[in-house]
Amino acid sequence: MSKNSRLKTVTQGTQTVTLTYDDAGRRTGLTYPNGVVTSYGYDNANRLLSINHVKTPTTIEALTYQNDAAGNRIKLTRANAAASLIPQAVTNTAFDAANEQTRFNSASTNLVYDNNGNLTSFTDASGTTTYTWNARNQLTAISGPSLSASFVYDGLGRRTSKTINSSTTGFWYDGGDVLAELSGSTPTATYIRSLSIDEPFIRKQSSGDEYYQTDALGSTLALTDGSGTSGTTYTQEPFGKTTRNGASTNSFQYTGREEDGTGTLYYRARYYQPQLQRFIQEDQVGFSGGDPNLYAYVQNNPINATDPSGNFTVACVVGSTLFGAGLDLGLQIYDNVLSGRKVLYGAASAALRGGGKGAAAGLLCGLGPAINSLRGIGAISEASRALVPLADATQATGAVRSVAGYEIWGNAGLVGNTYNINVIGLWATEGAQGLRALSAALRAEAAATGASQISITGSAIVNQSLANLSGAAARRLGFELTHINADIILLRAFLP
Repeated sequence: MSKNSRLKTVTQGTQTVTLTYDDAGRRTGLTYPNGVVTSYGYDNANRLLSINHVKTPTTIEALTYQNDAAGNRIKLTRANAAASLIPQAVTNTAFDAANEQTRFNSASTNLVYDNNGNLTSFTDASGTTTYTWNARNQLTAISGPSLSASFVYDGLGRRTSKTINSSTTGFWYDGGDVLAELSGSTPTATYIRSLSIDEPFIRKQSSGDEYYQTDALGSTLALTDGSGTSGTTYTQEPFGKTTRNGASTNSFQYTGREEDGTGTLYYRARYYQPQLQRFIQEDQVGFSGGDPNLYAYVQNNPINATDPSGNFTVACVVGSTLFGAGLDLGLQIYDNVLSGRKVLYGAASAALRGGGKGAAAGLLCGLGPAINSLRGIGAISEASRALVPLADATQATGAVRSVAGYEIWGNAGLVGNTYNINVIGLWATEGAQGLRALSAALRAEAAATGASQISITGSAIVNQSLANLSGAAARRLGFELTHINADIILLRAFLP
């Protein structure tokens, strides 16, 4: 780690991946053990403009992005392959009152759901595929033309094995990321990863190591071998339907998530169907996920956002590991909470001190399911039960819509207006002490920013009204806020 707590190297055995940054904390370079060098370019507004993967003198992938004034990507140029494939035309669709899609390219009903909103069957030209769910709304089996698949999960909700047409693969995890793939108890592939969620660097296997070259979404574009030669390449449609050119068995493809050969991608809390361009079950956090359409993928904005957890849309801040590190930290806290291990918030604060607001935004999304999960845990301590009221507030986090460097403003200017701010955070240790510390921290923040009133009650936790801010006070506050769905979250609540 650097003096600013930024990841500089990842080493396993004789292999080392090196990361470099500029003075603004943006990732500028990534050097792989096979000699491939990835470089990132930005404009003055911290927006990603280019990604180049080069093994001198060969350019493996070269991406150029164009953004509009609001920071949305509006154009992608890919030098060595098609930038994107065109999705299949959809000519006949229908939805029921629960927003369940009942027809897809069909004149009659061809999608059926259970009472929990889980897709149970889908019929297309190839035949009918059925989906089986357990009592926790986890997908346990898929059966269709030339397909038989089953899935097993651990107590943390992580998928520990999959069986596709009689071939079983097990998984070992490091937090929320797969660390190894297993045949029985024998590892068949292991991964060297960054601290960011869904960012594998190297897949190590007996047939030869593979090195990941990715785009701004974290989608795999190419896999290079030990000599830096591109072996397998991928081209995706905007909503993730992927065409592979090569023989690799790598499953981490679109946005770094797992494609199983079943037509679905595993996004942790839910499964996503690129053909349908939506999840096949409702968002488990309901409308708090930030979209009235509980099946929508990243609010139908797949060019600019991802959904690592399957519950929360997050804006991509590629080239800076801050957001991803924060999200990964949040998911690690999720892991710790579920397993009953004590969360070391001092260490979390130290990590965020180097990461700044981007990391705090990521932590927020990871903490959402962590705190909310306390509702469903019976064997937690009485002290931990005091955290349960935080769950309701965390449910209101919604979707990160804009996180770009330090341009963290929200949808409107702050000057001369009144805003309700849901402040969600976990400041100290667990239980009542944590709630008291959180309350004190928020009140101090309210005083520092000129808040006219603050109350901490029940599910809202904090309803902080800020009135008539102007000038430097408004600008300072603007740099400390990120817009999360309809609410504005005070990120400073996460910082020491």
